[in-house]
Amino acid sequence: MTGRRSYGEQLAQWQAQNPLYMWRKRHGLSRYKASSILGVSASAIAQWESGSTQPTLESQIKLAEGMHTSLSQLQRQWQSWLQDRPRP
Repeated sequence: MTGRRSYGEQLAQWQAQNPLYMWRKRHGLSRYKASSILGVSASAIAQWESGSTQPTLESQIKLAEGMHTSLSQLQRQWQSWLQDRPRP
């Protein structure tokens, strides 16, 4: 075994570094509970955490408020996370 991780493993590790996912886990929140705190749907959270879609500016504002961070800080974290996405 070469020690190299599969693309699926790399993707799962990358997804676990999502700022929203990390905030939820740090606070012990389910997607459903986080969705009620943030005022968005649980399916939106799932899509954002997987990287399949990105939050709109309006949703980013809700996220920043709910996560008690600045919008600019959230945007920097999100961009950094997106740039680290593994390639197949």
